[in-house]
Amino acid sequence: MERESDTLEYKEKVTDSFLKTVSAYANFRTGKIVFGVTDTLEIKGLRDLTSSALSIENKINNSLNPVPAFNIHVDEGNRTVTLEVSKSPFAPYFYQGQAYIRRDSSTVPIDRSLLMDMILKDRNLTFDQLPCKKEDLTFPTLEKLLQKKIGLETLGKDTMTTFDLYDKSYGYTNAGLLFSSENSFPGVDIVRFGTDHNEILARRTLEKQSVLDIYNDACDLFFLFYSSERIEGMERTVSLRIPEVAFREALANALVHRDWSIGNARIQIAMLEDRIEIISPGGFPENMNETLYFQDFYSVPRNPHIAYVFLRLGLIERFGTGVRRILNSYQNEIVKPSFHAAENTISVTLPVVNQLTDLSPDQQKIYLFLMEKKFAGRQAIEDHCGFSRSKTTNLLNQLMAAHIIGRTGNSRSVEYFLL
Repeated sequence: MERESDTLEYKEKVTDSFLKTVSAYANFRTGKIVFGVTDTLEIKGLRDLTSSALSIENKINNSLNPVPAFNIHVDEGNRTVTLEVSKSPFAPYFYQGQAYIRRDSSTVPIDRSLLMDMILKDRNLTFDQLPCKKEDLTFPTLEKLLQKKIGLETLGKDTMTTFDLYDKSYGYTNAGLLFSSENSFPGVDIVRFGTDHNEILARRTLEKQSVLDIYNDACDLFFLFYSSERIEGMERTVSLRIPEVAFREALANALVHRDWSIGNARIQIAMLEDRIEIISPGGFPENMNETLYFQDFYSVPRNPHIAYVFLRLGLIERFGTGVRRILNSYQNEIVKPSFHAAENTISVTLPVVNQLTDLSPDQQKIYLFLMEKKFAGRQAIEDHCGFSRSKTTNLLNQLMAAHIIGRTGNSRSVEYFLL
């Protein structure tokens, strides 16, 4: 007998508790509830099968709003009743004013963000399309960028309507508010760390301004912390320790795809010595999963009207290419970006690079070891890589000459580290 799962539940008796799972199945995934079986998989059976089946039907009809599609099957042999509830097209389905979801073998209430998504989908709306209930908004940054990008003369109500930032029936939308200077949504919290999360060097919160100003200010901080200049003879060269394309794409994706209905959550950007971490509030929209997002590069914009403005301004390319562009920017590097999706967040990690395309395999071994250990002496490097003392010394000298690693300490306690 199968164990309980997100699509299978057992109930020893017919009580009202099963109605939460009915709501969950109708909202998200077709599933079954078998009555007359304990959660330890012991078949107890029901005394009156006909009465039990009728009770199940009545409870659903009287308690679920709206009433989902379901079928009831009676097993005379085991004296059990199986209820199959179909995923239905008119979600959300409520029981006693609450909608539910299955998490493995448990049934739990839907969080506010997911419930909002379901309600909007039922009405064929998105959150950025809803009215913002604010008037007298101003758009100096948006107007300036549109003038530069598409030759727009003035940003009037007709143009705002074309971009779905304004609706003639009820005024400015949430998307309009986000692009205005009066933007009141939570913004971006940027922290510059030292060697780890325990050492905070600087902190800045970007909000109460247009989402475009937030984007530009975050990019300025990126250049401040991750660019360096080198003067060789008469020439001055500027290099970035993280690909610019990767940071811009990850930042734009966070602003475009985050769940703006979550009231107090900011986008979190941690800037560390060896990486940048960007954490965006809100999990995947419905019909999107980790495989589609991170491997197949398929994009379902949670906020299509915000995405469209970013697209017209050239801040993103066509939908669904952001992850690909991030990966491509690291295609010649040893280190690679990583992506992670949790229930309520999506995160991207962009590691620091050092132009390593010409490193030999032996040099790469040392580089990767130092990336893991942060600091290591020659003997530890030698033992890990399996090189002789002379070979290890030569490789370390080559990496230092290429300005890829540095050294610290006196002659007896020298340690090497990545620059």
